[in-house]
Amino acid sequence: MPPVKIAAPADRDGRDARWDSHRAQRREDLVDATLRAIRRHGGSPSMDEIAEIAGTSKTVLYRYFDDQAGLYSAVAQRIDTTILERTLQTVNDIGDPHQRLAAMVSDYLDLLESDPEIYRFLEKKTLLDGRSVEYPTRELMSAISDVLSALFASNRDQPTTPMLMAGIISLMRTSADQWLQSRGTEHAVPRDEFARDLTAVLWSGASGIPR
Repeated sequence: MPPVKIAAPADRDGRDARWDSHRAQRREDLVDATLRAIRRHGGSPSMDEIAEIAGTSKTVLYRYFDDQAGLYSAVAQRIDTTILERTLQTVNDIGDPHQRLAAMVSDYLDLLESDPEIYRFLEKKTLLDGRSVEYPTRELMSAISDVLSALFASNRDQPTTPMLMAGIISLMRTSADQWLQSRGTEHAVPRDEFARDLTAVLWSGASGIPR
């Protein structure tokens, strides 16, 4: 007679699900703590400083994230999700394409101006411990490319469209970085003035994209 297979206790899956949920929530809490550490200590907090803010130890950080790059990737994903949600909310009720672009640029600059240390953290932590930290994430680039493609009425099936959208995003980020660095210097430019001119450059450049 073949051996009888004994099913696992019914509550085992429940325990596993509760542990998965707890682990996911704990990771989110540690990402929150990392964001607070960045705001308090600047764009390059140490793991010790992050652990202190989180009220835990580096050992616990490494238990939930394989290494620093893993933690920083989780932070990048959180910020990218915030940027995407804000972008979609900003442009959702605006019909005119040019006004939508202007609102999108203004909102992005407002986000950088209100939380500059987070932005500096993301821009500077692109390579750590031999591992690349993806920023912006592939998902954000794809989503923002779709938003821009629709905004510029470009042909999304055109092979060059994703490349052109990536170029527009890069131009926007690079220009915004220069603007952010100029704050507090003699070369500082008011946000509204910079937003106006950046919008004009992006809109003008997009006029050559295939429809």
